[in-house]
Amino acid sequence: MHTTEISGYRYADAGLNHSHDYLLPTVLHLLDGLALPSDQRRLFELGCGNGSVAHELTRRGWEVTGVDPSAEGIVAANTAYPEIKLYPGSAYDDLATSYGRFPVVLSLEVVEHVYFPVSMPPPCFRW
Repeated sequence: MHTTEISGYRYADAGLNHSHDYLLPTVLHLLDGLALPSDQRRLFELGCGNGSVAHELTRRGWEVTGVDPSAEGIVAANTAYPEIKLYPGSAYDDLATSYGRFPVVLSLEVVEHVYFPVSMPPPCFRW
């Protein structure tokens, strides 16, 4: 993971929070609108936090891989959802080299936690 310390967000558990009440319906609508065949329903979640969104997407037939700089979030995610591929990492890492390419990249509630958004490398979004 990138050497800049960016793991300060805290998690009480691996459940959804209040913002997911309005975010998830929109995300699910957009993902359904892609009409991807089942073998292409692969998604990379940049900023997977505690794994709660990855879990909801997995329940709906998506194969999810995700990263988050919060060590606490990844521990909560891996404890609650050990079947989902969720790892420590950030947008500042070479994610395509580490995890491959995905037809869909999702990043919810991340930008407000990014300390250096101007220096975030655009290639991290070119999957």
